[in-house]
Amino acid sequence: GDGGTMYENNSFRVFLNQCCVQSFMFLLQTTRDPHTIRWLNNFTKPVLDEWAWKAASPEFHVDFADGKSVDNSDLMDQKVPSELLRFHGLAALNTTLFPTWEDYFLDLLKQPDEELIIETWDPRMPEYTLDINPASLCSRMISVREQIAREFAHDLGVIATFGATVFASYWSEIEKSRGKLLAEREAAEVAGTGGQQAADSEDETVSSSPSLSEEGELKENMSGFSGQWLGFLEWDPYWDDSDKPSPLRRGNFDLLVLLTTQEAVRRLINEGVEDETPEHEVESTNFLRNFYADRMLYFVGPQRYRRADEFVEELMLTPPVVVSKDGGNVVIVNPLNIAELLLIKRDKVASEWQQIAKETPQEHSEIRRMQLDRMMGRPVMRDQEMMVEEGLTGGGGGGGSGGIDEQQSSSNEWQ
Repeated sequence: GDGGTMYENNSFRVFLNQCCVQSFMFLLQTTRDPHTIRWLNNFTKPVLDEWAWKAASPEFHVDFADGKSVDNSDLMDQKVPSELLRFHGLAALNTTLFPTWEDYFLDLLKQPDEELIIETWDPRMPEYTLDINPASLCSRMISVREQIAREFAHDLGVIATFGATVFASYWSEIEKSRGKLLAEREAAEVAGTGGQQAADSEDETVSSSPSLSEEGELKENMSGFSGQWLGFLEWDPYWDDSDKPSPLRRGNFDLLVLLTTQEAVRRLINEGVEDETPEHEVESTNFLRNFYADRMLYFVGPQRYRRADEFVEELMLTPPVVVSKDGGNVVIVNPLNIAELLLIKRDKVASEWQQIAKETPQEHSEIRRMQLDRMMGRPVMRDQEMMVEEGLTGGGGGGGSGGIDEQQSSSNEWQ
């Protein structure tokens, strides 16, 4: 936005749908069922940027259940039944066709049963029939969605602790960089090449708060400090008594961190960055808005892994910016302070979404009821529609807890 409210469709529930569809397609691929994948892809109509695919595709990876991954270049030479099978990024679902998460499954249940005639090259079986039963697909996909939601409920709790560890790692790296810089200056002084300059700067070097000029020097060789230990994503069938993870667990986690980071940025821009004075707050907010806009490709289209870490690292390592104001005044924008507020906001987002993930099985109850109605030959209707049909309500419907989709109006919410 140009100085206004910044908005993206960052619905966590819609993202959960995307992970569900991609994981389910992957499972279908492992059972050698490309025809159901193509049918599901035609129904889903994913929104993918083809122009971005060609440039970035060599960086993609496909995750397997055993934790291994392969470069996606080998898939590029095959006729893949759906691009979602090799897409690693956000906002792949068509929110114009499916504005809310439940619309996807409601429309799926309304699709008619189909029989696909599959031609083969085998003269012994020139063709065979494949049944497409949307109600059965819906039931299987809902089960996958619940498993991913359970994983997200755990993972979001982990993400909610990342902020403190990122800053602890940052200051640890600053201390290492400061010690290295001091050692180099002392060596230069001993060698006689540093002169009095090295001696004069020694007190400043060991200071706990480096000056603006020295801060850039300390950060010059820093990178990789925001990476987290992800051993909890591994699964050993001999030692782990938990459920086997979903097939794209590592990829889903990476995108979940990216989505929580994007949502934290969006909220911070819309609410304003807290700073010393209102003037500082305006400039800090403008800085974050421009910083985010310049790196929009970190969040749009296909991505490589650790994009969220790259975004946070670049923000933390950006030197302070001096903004000249009218009357000769200047305002200093400190990106490190903005990064701290961003990580605090991300922790809060993760905690909120963790609660949504925990409540996902309860939110599925109506979809499961409609799926059962479809399998028994009854009309597929929402609860309110059934109540009106049976004359049990005057049509108002009230009191939903809100929020099947965070950005939808109350008319789209369920009871």
